Amino acid sequence: MRRAGRWVGIALSFALAFAVVPTAVFGMLDRAGIEPPTLGLDLVPALSKRLRKFDANRDTAIHRVAFLGDSTALGEPPRRAVPAQLERAANELARGDSKTQVVSLAFPGLGPVDYYWLADLVSEAAPNRVVLVFNAATLSRTWARRLTRPELAGWVRPGRLPEALLMPLDWIDVRADEILLHAAVVQAGGAESWHRVRRQQIRVAEGRRSLERALDSGGSDGGGAMARYERLRFDAQVAQLEEIGTEHSGLRGRYGAALDGLPPDHPILEILSATVRTFRKYGVTPIVYFAPINVEALAAVGLRDDEGLARTMSALRHAVEPAGGVFVDLHALLPSEAFRDPQGHYASSGEIDGPARIAAALAPLVTDRARDTHVLRR
Repeated sequence: MRRAGRWVGIALSFALAFAVVPTAVFGMLDRAGIEPPTLGLDLVPALSKRLRKFDANRDTAIHRVAFLGDSTALGEPPRRAVPAQLERAANELARGDSKTQVVSLAFPGLGPVDYYWLADLVSEAAPNRVVLVFNAATLSRTWARRLTRPELAGWVRPGRLPEALLMPLDWIDVRADEILLHAAVVQAGGAESWHRVRRQQIRVAEGRRSLERALDSGGSDGGGAMARYERLRFDAQVAQLEEIGTEHSGLRGRYGAALDGLPPDHPILEILSATVRTFRKYGVTPIVYFAPINVEALAAVGLRDDEGLARTMSALRHAVEPAGGVFVDLHALLPSEAFRDPQGHYASSGEIDGPARIAAALAPLVTDRARDTHVLRR
């Protein structure tokens, strides 16, 4: 009896520890002001909230356009960004004959693989068209792996899972078991709990790193455990960069794959084609535009290769159009002064308004539903 009581006491102690320790840890993190970085799972609630803007117009003549893109589709203030300017340009072009609503679903780093994961979620909001930004940097495996969000695979509907498992996602180190696990969690109704747990996990990791840095900074010689760890990690990163070589630095690293000419078997082409087909199954017309790049800057450093870029555009067009989408090549649309940084973001003030020019190029493609058949035959 005494032995049983001891085991009950141990069990109660463990239960109390599990209840008290996390509460104490999270309380300390709150007081320290430690928050996790943006997670892939943060996107879904934000996207869902934005997509609800379509609800009031589902049964009206308003033409609904969802705009999926990366940071090149963001702007400060937002009214200067491409999606907002596209809405204005489309409505000005229509001259009151019809009205267009553009909802921005742009987030930093969003790209073709994310579009594939999110195609069901976006389509179920019933837009008439979806605009997809295609950034040349997403053709680089280094960039694509850095920005991957495999947890978004949870929002692929069950009917598409067999196809998803056959996609060449090993190119960005996404495994089949990850896809199945994430889909199972979401389909079982565990998305919100998963999100909360993941945020707390990242917060604890951030808190631990902050504490280690704080403790280590007290050493007079700077040679504490954390400093040694940071040096080892830095040395490993340098070795990795030396192994990768200069192909992945600067403009070459960002645009090299596009400049060399995209082969027809590039993994992104298969993923992009499957994304377009998914949207078409929902009756949504996808418009994929190749985001402008600073071709003048590329020419200035001897990197511009028009023949390679032409092969890339041809490969993308053959991936998009037979699947039922529209491909628009805007890579050389803007002069150098339309870019505000080397990362390819656009200036929206001064003599040249980059987002306005992009919006003007896209407006004819999003204004008139009656022209869908014509557009798709381009």
